[in-house]
Amino acid sequence: MLDQIVKLLKNLEEITPGLKTNVKVLNDRAAVVTDMDNPIVRPIHKAASDVLGYDVPIQGVRFFTDSAVLTPAWEVPMVLCGPGHAKLAHQPDEYVEISLLKQAVEIYTLALSSYLGKKIEVIE
Repeated sequence: MLDQIVKLLKNLEEITPGLKTNVKVLNDRAAVVTDMDNPIVRPIHKAASDVLGYDVPIQGVRFFTDSAVLTPAWEVPMVLCGPGHAKLAHQPDEYVEISLLKQAVEIYTLALSSYLGKKIEVIE
C-alpha cells in the first residue's frame, strides 16, 4: 500500500510543475489476528452474545490498539471486547456509560468462568 501511495505521488509530481511530495511513516504495526479456533475466542463470543442478547459478530477492526504491541511482545492471543463507542475513543470528551461498563464486567466474568471451568463472582 505504501508503495502505491509513493508511486501515485511521484506521478503527481511529474504532471504538476513545482510539486514536491514526501512520505514519512510515523507508526507501522502489523495487524493482529487471533485464530477463531483459539480457546479464548468462543467463551468471549458466547458471553458477549448472551449478555447483549444477540449473536455478536466476530470481526476485525481497522484501528490501532495496544494489542499491536502486546501480542508480539508477550506472544499471547488477543480478543478486543470492551465497553463504549469506538468513535469516542481518544477524544477530549471520551466517556463510557455506566450501563455499558456493567455489561462489560458481566461479559468478562462469564467469559472467564467459562474459560476456567469454574464460577467467578463479581464483588460490588
